[in-house]
Amino acid sequence: MLLTNNFTYMKNAFWKVNEKKFNNKFDALLEATRLKANVTFHYYDNIFESVNKSLLGKQDLNNLYRLRAQQLRDEYDYLILYFSGGSDSYNILKTFLDNNIKLDEICVKWPMVVIDKQLYTPNTKDKSAFNYLSEWDYAIKPVLDEIKISHPEIKIEIADWSNFNFNDYNEKNFRLANSWNDVEIGYTLSKSKSELIYSEKGKSVASIYGIDKPYICLFKGNWLCSFLDTSIGVGAPQEHSQNSIEYFYWSPKLPILPFEQAYSLCNYIDNNPQIKKFFYNVGYTSWNQNQQDMAIQMQNDIIKSIIYSTWNHKFQTNKPIMVDRTDKQSWIFAHPELLKNREEFIDFNSLFLSQIDERFIIKEEKGYQVKGKKRGLFKVCATKWYFVKKELDFS
Repeated sequence: MLLTNNFTYMKNAFWKVNEKKFNNKFDALLEATRLKANVTFHYYDNIFESVNKSLLGKQDLNNLYRLRAQQLRDEYDYLILYFSGGSDSYNILKTFLDNNIKLDEICVKWPMVVIDKQLYTPNTKDKSAFNYLSEWDYAIKPVLDEIKISHPEIKIEIADWSNFNFNDYNEKNFRLANSWNDVEIGYTLSKSKSELIYSEKGKSVASIYGIDKPYICLFKGNWLCSFLDTSIGVGAPQEHSQNSIEYFYWSPKLPILPFEQAYSLCNYIDNNPQIKKFFYNVGYTSWNQNQQDMAIQMQNDIIKSIIYSTWNHKFQTNKPIMVDRTDKQSWIFAHPELLKNREEFIDFNSLFLSQIDERFIIKEEKGYQVKGKKRGLFKVCATKWYFVKKELDFS
């Protein structure tokens, strides 16, 4: 079946409206709006359906991480780890280093203008997303400085996305960014220069992203897991690198890995029932926005301590609560000189949001507003739910 967008990089990841497939989310939402239909998301369904659940609980996660790192090393000529300083990418880095598996490059996407012009004051007291920029000082730069000494052979690249011009927020970029139609589009589209350089030399290049932690729920005594399209949208491909995106954890090349993560997490929750209230229980849990924000933060804090033995608890701010991440990237909205660019972004984003049914949109009604312009994000689409394990009931 003909897919409607040229930027295909995962042939088995797509959205579906009735029987028509789309590899661009906006096209799928347009079609669903026109037909008054629903949208489903599919991600290597056949592969993940075939995972042998009887093996779960018998795998060592650190060994699976090692196998995944070696798998990437064996497949590609050049490996780039996109490093955020968070637990997902830190665990990948430690997996390569601790197992003496060669990593060629660490790339950090960062708005360097905030450092060069001292647009923020680093501190560890504010844990809100508004203080996200402090992660550079306490979670990213110390690791890079250490790597420069301990592993000087690893190239370190900073992809500065602060010079991204929102005037260039055109249809091509919008489609490349796919699910991420927010103020981080510059972050999403920025890349290491090495991707193009080595690709032009005929080398195979892996762009490795720490995607993602388990997404689980409890339903009628069964623990289930799913895959989210927003996570799969990270690392938008360029035309020269359509087949180089590698999600370290959610990979069809080692499908047991995300299920073993989910199993470990669900088993821990069963044995610590006081934290079940922070995880989705289909049919029983109804959260308001504040409860949902708290649950997401608690989930993040709990999950990374369970599935990553490497996590060093470096400074991290809380997850954004603003729909389009204007708290996390508040510097974009805090400086008058960026007013024109901001409004160009909002104009274009509003244009796309206005074309689709509101049931597919999460509205942003806080923060920076422009009269008559819609603000928000496309709602998350998840795959089918996959069985992980039976709930243990100790009551």
